[in-house]
Amino acid sequence: NRLVDTTTAVLAEHLHEASAAGRPLMQLHLSGNALTAAGVRVLIEAAHRCGGYPRAAGAANLISLGRADMGRRALWLRTEHQRPPVPDGKALLKQCEANGFPVHMVPKGEVAPPEAVVQMHFAFTVDPGEEGGGWGYGGYGGGYGKGDAYAAEKGKGARKGGGKFAGGGGKAAAWAAA
Repeated sequence: NRLVDTTTAVLAEHLHEASAAGRPLMQLHLSGNALTAAGVRVLIEAAHRCGGYPRAAGAANLISLGRADMGRRALWLRTEHQRPPVPDGKALLKQCEANGFPVHMVPKGEVAPPEAVVQMHFAFTVDPGEEGGGWGYGGYGGGYGKGDAYAAEKGKGARKGGGKFAGGGGKAAAWAAA
């Protein structure tokens, strides 16, 4: 695919319409397209404004998402690996949070915290060509990105092999920069 930012306006409209119909979109996989920071921001803000997330705690399981993900409450937004890359994804997410649109970074297979509206993959915050870029793991919240400041401060988590990525374990927290 080579979806561009003009596509995000249509997707944002769909997020609103699906949520209004009581059927919010739960996963949106747009990795490997041509979105810019502005396009990603449109999707994050639309998810927050549409009223569909987080889904209610007692909402029916979504069998179509599979056993591991059927209880999903937040939008799983995948926008990593854009061509050209989104520069400084971490700064974009800080801006979104400052404007009232926080994003939760939750490793695949783990559940986003109950208050999460948008969940993204940590790879979105990895700068292309950054030493140690690639697969990593950890707990909720910050700790993915440059340096080990978050892990050192919290005394938790580390990337396999001791690389640059670290994750704090334990309770969920909104995405926070290291």
